[in-house]
Amino acid sequence: MVQKVLTQGHFDGFCLVYSIFNGYKSLTKPSQNSSVFAYENMAKWERVVNITPSLHHFASGVGSDFGVRRIATDIKLKRSFVEACFDVITEGSRRYPVVEVEDIFNLINIDFSAAVVILCVNENAEFEHGNIGDHWVVLVGRDEDSYLVACSYTLHQHGFQERVDEASGRYYNTKISASKVKKSTVYQNSICKISLEPR
Repeated sequence: MVQKVLTQGHFDGFCLVYSIFNGYKSLTKPSQNSSVFAYENMAKWERVVNITPSLHHFASGVGSDFGVRRIATDIKLKRSFVEACFDVITEGSRRYPVVEVEDIFNLINIDFSAAVVILCVNENAEFEHGNIGDHWVVLVGRDEDSYLVACSYTLHQHGFQERVDEASGRYYNTKISASKVKKSTVYQNSICKISLEPR
């Protein structure tokens, strides 16, 4: 099987930015080979990197640390960053992004046929293969009891695990039980539902 989910290393090493690009890929070209997608979207990657605050933190391995002390402020900045990135990625395309903040209790009602969800989990979040620590991921679908997750780090920790969601045609490489997505495992206000609408 040819890899479909982008992993850290296709461009560089930033989980928030990979979540954004995995979300965009899931919405636009879910079955395209990830290396081909990376090649075709390198200019978009470069534009997103150019607007990334605290780039030295991303590059040095600190991660998506925007240098603020309060988690509430940090989440607001990252949410604005997600929105700005989708604006940059879709610039000149036939569809524009709609980024909406979602409450954790509303996740169960999201129509994943038309949207993806980017969120940040903490060290308490337990995926099907265990926990990853503080990490940004994208939910690309849902089955009876779990969210289907495209995670940029799963390949490194657990090897090639990609599967396809038959309902949406989107690829995912790990799952998290819906019952384990709660206030104690997800950073509040980090939940962004993204859809693409015709211009």
